[in-house]
Amino acid sequence: PPNDAGPAYSAVAETVIAGLQEQVANHVAAAHGLVPGGAVAVIALGKLGGREMTATSDLDLVFIYTHDPSATVSTGGDKPLPVSSYFGRYAQRFIAALTALTAEGRLYEVDMRLRPSGNQGPVAVSLDRFIAYHRENAWTWEKMALTRARVVAGPDSMRTRTSEAIASLLSLPLDPPRIRADAVSMRQRLEAQFPARSAWDLKFAAGGLVDIEFCIQVLQLCHSDRPSVFDQNTIGAMHKLIKAGLLDAADHDVLTTAALMQQELTQVLRVAIVGEFRPDAASAGLRGLLARVGGVSGFAELELLLHQRQAAARAIFERVLSP
Repeated sequence: PPNDAGPAYSAVAETVIAGLQEQVANHVAAAHGLVPGGAVAVIALGKLGGREMTATSDLDLVFIYTHDPSATVSTGGDKPLPVSSYFGRYAQRFIAALTALTAEGRLYEVDMRLRPSGNQGPVAVSLDRFIAYHRENAWTWEKMALTRARVVAGPDSMRTRTSEAIASLLSLPLDPPRIRADAVSMRQRLEAQFPARSAWDLKFAAGGLVDIEFCIQVLQLCHSDRPSVFDQNTIGAMHKLIKAGLLDAADHDVLTTAALMQQELTQVLRVAIVGEFRPDAASAGLRGLLARVGGVSGFAELELLLHQRQAAARAIFERVLSP
């Protein structure tokens, strides 16, 4: 069922990442030795962080490391490296393992733009630097992205430390009016950069998945003093917000219904077609399948229902993000 696809695809990706971690560590250690007290955690953000992957999703990853404070270089290898270079090499090997083009194709595309300082930052960052960056320098969009951060690989102690650090960062006091204003500005930039051609651009259409995600992430950040409201999964976060009395029951129902419908339609389309979905060029079989996924008898009825649910979700988005 489409509703089960997101967690299933995400579980596959997590298994791949966890399995590759030991292999990559062994390759790096064979050439460069080990860093005393060194440990790496892999943080997933985006759709993998939220367990909402599709058949074509890439991986938004951040590599975090710690080491013995007295360590400056790796030891025991033929080519010792400074600590930062060592873990940078580790992250590069990991990305290469995920993205290398083989006879069977690539495992995944990897997006590293959500790491501290984005494309200008190192591919692996120390836990202390990660914490300092998000405390002092992170933009609102990075704080929003952090609401979906989930540690998916690493030694147990490192996973625990990193998860606790993320929870602590999300609990920092914020300025709700600024969060809302920044989110509105960012959404406007996305609309200019990725204008939706129709309601079938389920990600960027008004009332589409981005609007719903923005709405929920802003609500979480505006109530950062309530750690119980945070959940990496969009639907899970909605449930926690209503339980905390921070999301109206009617709004919860509208947003949940709109999100689930568009997530399920997205799952089908990512398997069925490449590129933009054009209803006028779609086969009768695909249109019928989409209608069944939407729980209606025909495609025309599905399009009407999609428009209605997007319009209702957009109205809530505009109200929640209003200064």
